[in-house]
Amino acid sequence: MRERLTGEDRAFVRSFGDTCEVALGGASLLCFHGSPRSNTDRVLPTTPDEQLSSLLGEHRATVLAGGHTHVQMLRPFGGILLVNPGTIGSPLRPGGAIGCVAEYALVEWRDGTLSVEFRRVPFDGHAALAAAIAAGMPHAQWWDGLWGLSA
Repeated sequence: MRERLTGEDRAFVRSFGDTCEVALGGASLLCFHGSPRSNTDRVLPTTPDEQLSSLLGEHRATVLAGGHTHVQMLRPFGGILLVNPGTIGSPLRPGGAIGCVAEYALVEWRDGTLSVEFRRVPFDGHAALAAAIAAGMPHAQWWDGLWGLSA
């Protein structure tokens, strides 16, 4: 896929920051991939508080939202709320993947109240796999095994 990117595309990707801060009216949302310090850190519901404190460092917001683990999560920690919205295409649960679903979360601040609503939407895995193969996506057949399409 790298060969398909133009110099302009690569410059655009290099411009991405490690975090993105979003104002939510009277609240704030800090977004990142793994943790604010590294895109490969894993923040889980079971991450010990001491380790979580190290992963988050001095970063504070009303809501800290990260991914990387492919597991939806809502966890209070030290006066903040940690959210993992899930994943598009490869949600994991104990025992493995759960199939062809896209997960996301709606985070809203309205009238002084914060709400987080998790969503999960099924999609046509056969069509997604066919599109990935047609586009020449490397390792597209991996999804076949992940989603159990041939079973």
